[in-house]
Amino acid sequence: LMLLVISAILAQFIPSQTSIIIIMMTFMMSMGNTGEVTMSRMLLPITHVLTTWMGKFPVGAFGVTMYLMLNQFIEASGSDKLLDIFSILKCTFIPAVVSIIYCVMTYKWLPKRDVDTSLYEDQKRSSDTVKMSKRNEIITYISFIVSVLALIFTNQIGDKAYIVPLATVVVMIYLKAMDGKKFLRVLINGPVLMCATVIGIANAITASGAGEVIGNSILSVLGGDPSPILIIVTFAVVALIVTSFVSNTACFMVLVPIACNVCAVAGVDPRAVVVTIYYCSLLSLLTPMDSTGAALAYSSSGLGIRDTFKWAFPLAILGVAVTIINCLIVYPM
Repeated sequence: LMLLVISAILAQFIPSQTSIIIIMMTFMMSMGNTGEVTMSRMLLPITHVLTTWMGKFPVGAFGVTMYLMLNQFIEASGSDKLLDIFSILKCTFIPAVVSIIYCVMTYKWLPKRDVDTSLYEDQKRSSDTVKMSKRNEIITYISFIVSVLALIFTNQIGDKAYIVPLATVVVMIYLKAMDGKKFLRVLINGPVLMCATVIGIANAITASGAGEVIGNSILSVLGGDPSPILIIVTFAVVALIVTSFVSNTACFMVLVPIACNVCAVAGVDPRAVVVTIYYCSLLSLLTPMDSTGAALAYSSSGLGIRDTFKWAFPLAILGVAVTIINCLIVYPM
């Protein structure tokens, strides 16, 4: 339980799954393979918990920005029913707690194996040992607090709130508390460009009328006038299946715009569907392709899909069901 809770806490501050897993491996390396709690049994549960808990609270990169990205898709479909900074927490807290309980009760379903710790050793040798100065640390904390407060009070500040995080970055670079070149590399190599591109495409699809065509086509497949429950269940299941073969981010970035157009045509509130797709894209650990953390856990433990299916499949189904219920409680369609 403590290993999983620590993973959930780290997931609020560290965006890299690999980094968190390596940190947790340092805790578990002394346990060996003789007891019940072994590294091979815990790597997948830890991966699931850190993935499903990432960005819950508005204290890290995902926590303070994810709802803004999802809102861009909602706005592109023409809806004015937007998420707030605590929406993801409210809609997914119950399934996140359930995931921890499930992992505590079922980790013994996973086999004991010797774990390859070479990745940990390589990371340890190549890690940057330079620590941030006290001055830069204070500047970073102040910038972070200012940015989060601006996003929390978006309704009062208006669109200017979105400029505040960028302004703090400029100030940090000017004060040499942040490396400007590293910041630009993150923009170029990270998911930022992909998100901007997909959002632009979503806006273009809506403006051209193609979004309505797509929405009507999917509605016709669902029976012409499907219930909101059928819409949210369909997209939840599709997200769970798709994320087993592509990355989490790619999964919800493709499905959310489609779902928003379907909801717009059907005349229903898209928020529950949007958050459900986002969260269900994080639930699956059925294959090593689900996420970077899953790939690391499978490869390090020498596990195959046959070894993990009886543990991962019920977890995925339970997570989808509880997520749908939680989202519909917060945002009835």
